[in-house]
Amino acid sequence: MAGSGSSSGISGRALNELMDLSAESEVPKFMSFIFLKQITKEKAFANMLRDQADNVRSFLEKLHVMIYEMKRVRSLVGNDSLECLKESQEMENNNLKALTDLVTQTEDVIRRKEGHVDIMELSK
Repeated sequence: MAGSGSSSGISGRALNELMDLSAESEVPKFMSFIFLKQITKEKAFANMLRDQADNVRSFLEKLHVMIYEMKRVRSLVGNDSLECLKESQEMENNNLKALTDLVTQTEDVIRRKEGHVDIMELSK
């Protein structure tokens, strides 16, 4: 049991150091600071995901054009090449869906944390 006492002492000191770094001594203000810091990171993550989704969309547009052109000259090009492009298009569509879902989840996390900040602000 001696270990749990030292553990709570360490976590208490860590909490005090974090509160000192945030320049806040009240728990609600400190928690607002922590949530705002997390929100900033989540927004940066969401922006990075959106950039990746834009890259996938751009690649999908190129694939679409290539597939269209290959269908147009199908007699000159092997069917295997066209199938490879279609498979790539399907994989990229799956990637785009996954990125879009992750952006949606991240935006939900941001909204929840912003709600937490509002609650902490009211507790002051």
